[in-house]
Amino acid sequence: MENTIPKRFMRVWIGGKNPIPSQFNQWWQELKDLHPDYEFITLKDFSLLDVPPEFKKIILKIKTCAGIADIARILAVYQLGGIYVDTDVMPIKSFDSLVNSDQPFLGKRSSTSFETAIIGSPKNHPAFLEVIKAFPEWYNEHKEASASVQTGPAFVSSVLFGRKDVTHLPIKTFYPYNGFMAPKRHEKEMLFKDKNNFPEEMIAAHFSNHKWGGKP
Repeated sequence: MENTIPKRFMRVWIGGKNPIPSQFNQWWQELKDLHPDYEFITLKDFSLLDVPPEFKKIILKIKTCAGIADIARILAVYQLGGIYVDTDVMPIKSFDSLVNSDQPFLGKRSSTSFETAIIGSPKNHPAFLEVIKAFPEWYNEHKEASASVQTGPAFVSSVLFGRKDVTHLPIKTFYPYNGFMAPKRHEKEMLFKDKNNFPEEMIAAHFSNHKWGGKP
């Protein structure tokens, strides 16, 4: 395990021929402007990752881009280390205060669970090794469920929530509204027009686009 979280941002775009929407590229550039000494990686496939054989079998069965991206982010934060961000995350301030840590971090979405739009971790951290070990069995037990349960926040929370070697960040660090009851699109668009609309403690804001390859 490397001692601290590397200065590296990663995003995943499993969009086939669909380009990344311009709004999301603008936010990615704003993230670069805030972090000139960080590395930035866009993963469009698994070529930079070592995919375990049991994962390869599962990837062939998954029918959603969201599910594939969930697997890619888990492998990336463990094997590469750094900070994973969803493409629909708007940066507000620097992440520097979070990388000087030997623990992974996730933002809570409730009092008992994490959201996984933003994840930071040192390379080869044992907490994410446990996530990788647990995934095949979890998938087989939940393969008929939605992606959020099958591969996403419900799965990651089942392994990591409550661990003392994982930093549990307050909901408002990354998530401006309840993920289970997000406002309507036009209300979100109004909120995201001005970064001053967000709380002082917020580092980045997850838009919750819920659609791959479509209108941002």
